[in-house]
Amino acid sequence: MTTRQNIKQELPEKDYIYNLFKDQLQKEYWNLNRTDKSGKPGGHERVSVVTKKAQCIKQRHGSYDPYPCDECGIMLNVVISGFIRDKQKSNDTVYFVFDVTEGKAYTLNENPRRKDFKGSIPLMTEWDHYNRKDKTIENSRLWKSLSIEKAYSYFLKTRALCVECHRKKNSDEERRKSNRLLFDECIDILVNTVKPKNKPDFKNALNKAKMKALDEFDMNLLHKLERIPGNPIDTYGSRFKWQFVKDEVARKNNG
Repeated sequence: MTTRQNIKQELPEKDYIYNLFKDQLQKEYWNLNRTDKSGKPGGHERVSVVTKKAQCIKQRHGSYDPYPCDECGIMLNVVISGFIRDKQKSNDTVYFVFDVTEGKAYTLNENPRRKDFKGSIPLMTEWDHYNRKDKTIENSRLWKSLSIEKAYSYFLKTRALCVECHRKKNSDEERRKSNRLLFDECIDILVNTVKPKNKPDFKNALNKAKMKALDEFDMNLLHKLERIPGNPIDTYGSRFKWQFVKDEVARKNNG
């Protein structure tokens, strides 16, 4: 089977997606020709990328109908964005928004994902990873280079968030990071105050330490206990060893 046949087989919706927007975009931006004589990134590649994303969403949700934001429940159309940048002119960038649900395409001269964007476009989805450690593939490679099977497997590791919920989630994460305890301070409090017997006992021991601090009106200690990350390994990396904490707690208890 040729490469062209392979592409057609794994992207059965390609003609449908192409026809959905062909009368709304310039041919240089949206076409089925592999050779683009305009000197700009091929419009055929854009059709393939949008189709691959749309098919993954349809496979996951069953149709191109709206689906809910996983956080606030607001309904979101199948909306896919992209851009084309003129490498000779750093500020010459064209942005695209494809609303597959409504069959409308938008061509913009400013980034629709910017917080200060004032244009009128449909709500966009941010595909947020359940686990940050799963974010291992650049977005461009995911949709341009991987087969749709591999792309879909990776796509399943994300959840649908509206732009506002995604911004709030990122803002909350940054706030927690900036407020976290220094590594040595965290170890000191774990060993001398929380005293978990082992990793499984950590949350229980931490809750007991918080209750004790509250009972004793030790607000300074309570504030520090609340700044201990829920998963210290995620926060401090390979420096953090549960075995070290366990051994230190046992040594102090026996001392």
